[in-house]
Amino acid sequence: MSRTHPRLWRSAVLVGVLAVMAVACTGGAGPDGSGTGQVETKIVPINTDLDTYFVNVDVTDEGFEPSTVFIPAGQHVRLVVRNRGTIEHHFRVGGLIAEDLAWYVPSEIDETELLAMGEDELAALGIVEGEDLEHIGHHLSPSFVPFKGESAAGVSPLPGELHAYARPGGYDVLSFFATSVGGFVAEDVLNPEIVGRLIVVEADD
Repeated sequence: MSRTHPRLWRSAVLVGVLAVMAVACTGGAGPDGSGTGQVETKIVPINTDLDTYFVNVDVTDEGFEPSTVFIPAGQHVRLVVRNRGTIEHHFRVGGLIAEDLAWYVPSEIDETELLAMGEDELAALGIVEGEDLEHIGHHLSPSFVPFKGESAAGVSPLPGELHAYARPGGYDVLSFFATSVGGFVAEDVLNPEIVGRLIVVEADD
């Protein structure tokens, strides 16, 4: 699946964003109180030939685990954020330029439920007798959409930020390509004492 040809028009926008970021990120402290939230703004192209890189972050009532997350620049990433705490938690990273950003949407019906349905229930879904239910179930797999609604606490992701959230015991998944290399602050917007780092690393040539 090609992901490159629709993006040529974004080049000018990226240059403008970088100029704003360069000014905005010249000061400010990182999570440890030293340095800036963003240490570099080098941009790399995406590479759709590489496998998806999966990374997991747990959020407890005490903080992010791990507190520093490393992801590759230009490679497709699936970031899974799990809430291990007792309240709603967020994982927000501002300033990072991400292409094809999308949020996980679970299927309303999973394969197990489909296989357990009777003939009338299947007919109501437009599935006729004799169809391969396992094959249909495969196509009911979770999908990703380019937007995210507000959380139970009323917090919505803003344009241009990585922002996952989950209620206790839940999880969220982000799909994206990180194209800006450097270090970025990760924060829980409802619990400002919880901070961490997301580091985008450029692969060696």
